Amino acid sequence: MIEYDWNCKKCSHSNPSGTDVCANCDCSAYASVEEVEASHTPDGLNLLKTKKWLEAKIVGLCYLPAFAYMAIDKGYIINFSLILLVLMGVLIKDFNLVQFIYSDRWAKRTLISFSSILVASIAIRRIEEFQSVKGIISLLVFTYAAAMTYYIFRSQAGKDFLGRLHQHRRATN
Repeated sequence: MIEYDWNCKKCSHSNPSGTDVCANCDCSAYASVEEVEASHTPDGLNLLKTKKWLEAKIVGLCYLPAFAYMAIDKGYIINFSLILLVLMGVLIKDFNLVQFIYSDRWAKRTLISFSSILVASIAIRRIEEFQSVKGIISLLVFTYAAAMTYYIFRSQAGKDFLGRLHQHRRATN
């Protein structure tokens, strides 16, 4: 419970201390700006939930192949095995997501490109001729990963994909 008088972030209604839900619009006192903005459209909060769900899942699908490569490259067979088990768990648990990504041209191309370039960038660091620019390659890999994450979640194409995924999840649940 909030111990002071507060104004609702959604409707600006003044609420007394001891409450954490707006008396006027039922908005939570702890709602984020993103949640408040999403609540203005009929399906906005569900779309926001889909986005957060996708953010958690996509990290495994994009980054685990690179982590697996690094583990096998260093000879860490146990780490590689654990990463492989996690990746298999993600693929099995979220097989519907994997199928949807495979059927969506933009998502399939983007995620395969992202993972492949990330693995290739890490592999290039191992080549003897590139040892003098190892730090620059690491910086480029980090920058590329950040740019692709932005592209997947913030670009119009990424938002369109999120909309398609949201419709698919609504239809299958």
